[in-house]
Amino acid sequence: MKRDTDTVKQFLLWLLQDLDSPAPASSRSDEVFLKPNHGPSGIALQDTHDESWDPLDLEAPELWEQDSRVSQDTDGQPPILDLGEIPAVQDRFQALLKRQLQLDIERRPPLFPWEKELQDYPVDMPSELASTTPGPLPYLWLHQLRSLSLPTPLPDELLDTLLQRCQALIQRPLKSGVRLVKVVETLFPEQPQAVERLAGMVLTPAYRGQLMTDPGTTELTYDQANPQQQMALSLLAARQIFDTLILDLSAQQPQVSRQWMTDVGLLRLTASYEAEAARVMVQAELPAAGRVSLGQAPQRATSTSSTGPVTVTLEDVSAQVYALEVELAGTALQFAIHLT
Repeated sequence: MKRDTDTVKQFLLWLLQDLDSPAPASSRSDEVFLKPNHGPSGIALQDTHDESWDPLDLEAPELWEQDSRVSQDTDGQPPILDLGEIPAVQDRFQALLKRQLQLDIERRPPLFPWEKELQDYPVDMPSELASTTPGPLPYLWLHQLRSLSLPTPLPDELLDTLLQRCQALIQRPLKSGVRLVKVVETLFPEQPQAVERLAGMVLTPAYRGQLMTDPGTTELTYDQANPQQQMALSLLAARQIFDTLILDLSAQQPQVSRQWMTDVGLLRLTASYEAEAARVMVQAELPAAGRVSLGQAPQRATSTSSTGPVTVTLEDVSAQVYALEVELAGTALQFAIHLT
């Protein structure tokens, strides 16, 4: 710190001495900065032939105001700097140095060690890298739905919508016809009566068989079908989805099995109900690493496995509906066990 103070003092004394000496045509301040001289203690003065460097721009206004308060000679002589105010001088010197460094960095940005010149790097990940990044499989469970017994295949987007709506309703105590209407009515909000009429036909085996063989639904794609044909196809798909997601158990029917084909293999489920012991047990054969959960908090059983068989059990069951969730590859499929 003492060395810096002595340097600043010598520099300022040298400036004041230069100001007192006569100058030819140009002003003293211009001469000081235009001459590539060296001040005391080897301090190099900036050569202002570089037009981008302006000493007036480097100084903060508040520093000039501070200097204006330095004692002045009453005879109009140049202001005499009180060398006792060393902290103020040091602050000004550091501010000038900091600003000069900022200007140098802006003009010549620093480079990484491996760079020879300034480069622009892309913000987004390259497409060839993004395509190899693993992520969730949004249509993992649609493999099963693509093989539904329908007069004509349905688009994957529609199958996914129907699956999501069916999962949201399987745990609610609703009649079969009401479930079907609630799933499909949102797809055709302007024709609620037609949806209800067709839902009754889908639940009747004779009419359902007629819909399955109707040339109007077997010879056209879904996009080519008229609104009523699209309603019928959506209702037929929703009924089959409900039949797979809902497992009805009772003392007369204590065991039910389901299979669901996924993009990673076949999922097998077997649910058992012991009425006397008030126990529900589910055995799952997982095609890949996953998790099986039965029930809801606080009465909930969960088991995980890298692959193969998994068993979950609930004791002292008393409710009529229990949620059964199977998770694979980061996505979950909801089933429901209905006890009667």
